[in-house]
Amino acid sequence: MTFTANTAIRNQGRRGHFGMALQTEPGTYVPPTHFLRETGGSGFLPDDLERMSQAFRGNAFENPAEYAGSDYQGRSVTTEATAADVILALKAMFGTPDAQGVITPVDSTQWAEYFPLPAFSGQWYVPGAGHVQITDGQLHEMLLTVPEQRTEYVTAQYSFHAAQGVRHPEGAPLNGFAPVAPVIPGYSGGLGRLEHTVTIGGVAYVPDSTSTARLYNPVEPLPANGEFVSGFAPSEQPIGAEFGMSFARPVEAILGLAKSKAFTTLVWKLAVGSTKLIEITAQVQVSAREVPVSPGRVRTTATLRARNQTPGVSPFSIKTKDT
Repeated sequence: MTFTANTAIRNQGRRGHFGMALQTEPGTYVPPTHFLRETGGSGFLPDDLERMSQAFRGNAFENPAEYAGSDYQGRSVTTEATAADVILALKAMFGTPDAQGVITPVDSTQWAEYFPLPAFSGQWYVPGAGHVQITDGQLHEMLLTVPEQRTEYVTAQYSFHAAQGVRHPEGAPLNGFAPVAPVIPGYSGGLGRLEHTVTIGGVAYVPDSTSTARLYNPVEPLPANGEFVSGFAPSEQPIGAEFGMSFARPVEAILGLAKSKAFTTLVWKLAVGSTKLIEITAQVQVSAREVPVSPGRVRTTATLRARNQTPGVSPFSIKTKDT
């Protein structure tokens, strides 16, 4: 039996969609061109800020508040990962791949004035609650999780801020916002444990539990001049990559690296044949390790962080392919 792509949404009480597109300039909303296999998220509604006078704080009862603008920071959306989804997110975080499909993060990224990262627009829909129109989004973190079970999909959690998030209630006038009819991805294309490999110091390992890769390029919102945030600035926190995994035995090579702080090469890979590839190559140090004492098999758990040995030179790169 051959499944075809879903082209319509059925309201199952919680199902909605999340679509996004990269912008060509700040402040200009772009209708979504790519819809994710969204499974959840947090922070759908914009925060309506309020202000209260401090001159009357000695009153016996609480003072009335006034509207003080809207905020759309610290949001996240969770999806079942496909190569196309991850590559689009990487473009939003680090820029366009080179001719070989390789993305090398740089610390001088400045997409536009007041926007360190390439801005994206989004259309987030929750049945019954309506749409949120997202403009000038900054996707600053992605967490890829390879599950322990082969029967589950790799998930991707995308964390972002946005200068503007405007809700359009279900059935209400949309004030010039025209939602795009979602084209929900088909059943095929998801990534799983079968597509995952890890190599540390040239030695292939099989993670005994979940395996994670967290990529981050942090930004901070600028003070708002008006109802919405006007832009973002690079964070004082570093650009980075962090990997977490465990193994079904004590691995002395990893335990020893935690003390010596020697660098080693880690290759964290998701691949489907020769057509789809997410391959992160990083110079890492073991920042934490443990041999949990418990019934059952002995494991080694480890956290490995990409760290640069030369100032200003990225300690990791990401090779991508989706054909």
